[in-house]
Amino acid sequence: MTSNGNPASQVREAIEHLIESGSTYNLEELERLYHRDLKIFIVDEDGNAQVLDRARNMEMFQQRRDAGLDPLNRWAEFRHIEAKDEAGFVIVTRKMELRGRPETFVLAIHLVREDERWQVVQETIFVRPQATGG
Repeated sequence: MTSNGNPASQVREAIEHLIESGSTYNLEELERLYHRDLKIFIVDEDGNAQVLDRARNMEMFQQRRDAGLDPLNRWAEFRHIEAKDEAGFVIVTRKMELRGRPETFVLAIHLVREDERWQVVQETIFVRPQATGG
């Protein structure tokens, strides 16, 4: 990491690296960034919930890479970042077309500092379709 010793800056850099790595299906970097106990909770616009573990999440990225899909949009707007000791938390909004339509993702991401790096241990994602037209 290139940031100064500020933990919040380090957490932001970790999430920026996660966005870059995920958007380009860089499985090697995702392996480093996702904690072994990763859980992802996804809630769609109808209130349906889905839970992914690390293996299922990595499988999804691998399938996209192996299918030769275009990289995902890297657009991100950071809403909140905090870090203290070995715990970090970020709220970030993303705009992507992950499921065949333009969607907005609001992510609440929990990180832990372990093995001398920040790792994502939990994501809660709220998905909604992007408004179309003017």
